[in-house]
Amino acid sequence: MEVHERTAPPGWDEDLLAAGGVVFHSEAWARYKVQESGGEPLFCVWRDGDRVVGRSLAIRKPSQGSRAARLATKVAFDSPPAGPPGTDYLTPLRSWARSSPALIEVGLGSFDARGPWGPGDLPNPRQRVEFVMPPGDADAVWEAMRQLARRKVKKARKSEFEISRPVSAAELAPFTEVYEVTQARLERDKGYVAGFELDRENFAAALAELTTRDRGRLYAASRGGRLEAAVFMATFGERAYMVYSSATDEGRELGAPFLVLFEALHELREDGFSVLNLGGAAGDAADPSSSEHGLHQFKTRFGAEVVPHTSGVLQPRPGRARVVRSVRRLVRL
Repeated sequence: MEVHERTAPPGWDEDLLAAGGVVFHSEAWARYKVQESGGEPLFCVWRDGDRVVGRSLAIRKPSQGSRAARLATKVAFDSPPAGPPGTDYLTPLRSWARSSPALIEVGLGSFDARGPWGPGDLPNPRQRVEFVMPPGDADAVWEAMRQLARRKVKKARKSEFEISRPVSAAELAPFTEVYEVTQARLERDKGYVAGFELDRENFAAALAELTTRDRGRLYAASRGGRLEAAVFMATFGERAYMVYSSATDEGRELGAPFLVLFEALHELREDGFSVLNLGGAAGDAADPSSSEHGLHQFKTRFGAEVVPHTSGVLQPRPGRARVVRSVRRLVRL
């Protein structure tokens, strides 16, 4: 395994496409992650002799609360490597992690996974699900939807929403405002906590790293000049993955989230995207008591199939990780 820090090897995205890679391996996603939450990208290559058998992207950051990156860092992969099925990526990764003195944790993500990290169970596994639309043409999107979703779309159409695709950071700014409102509502009503602290200006600039490089599409539903609902799809090759969605209370009441997602899926199918992934949720999302049960209901109403995935966390130095956690507790006290 070899690691290229900060800069991808020449032809990175082209090689990824040929190997069946996903947007979470791409150069644009690296720029998005760094802009959104900092860190530095690591472009990782697995080899079998002279033959490349895997490619993936990771982001390296100082461990949260650590003042010195040389003492404790974390690396996170959003998705397993792109490469031939049956390849063991975890064993070389574990060896590399142990050779990095400051590294205390490696996140083994499973977003839009084309295959596993390797044979056997992942360390510290966490069960997830993703919602994948059945194959078909643009008309099949409507056919797959359940009756309630169709009624919501019809209701929203009567309210004459305008569907647009903002691209620049300035155009994306209204979405970040609505997304912040959505986060607050989910935290208040569902106990859902976002994985990052939202900075509107920075968030819009990060999303623009994808939209301006044709690696992302924001579909926005507006009414009377005000954005009421939107979905953000990260795109790569023939695959599209829903990363964010948001809506105002008025937009939800009028069915705008259903309309904007339907319009997005319909256009993506027309444009040749064969795999439409509505994103993920916790493994227990089907349980009515889950804080993410609403996501499960919303996405399955579009006819999406529930696909199980497993993420994990590799800890090459458990002792140092325990020390870092102890120091954090002391600092808080």
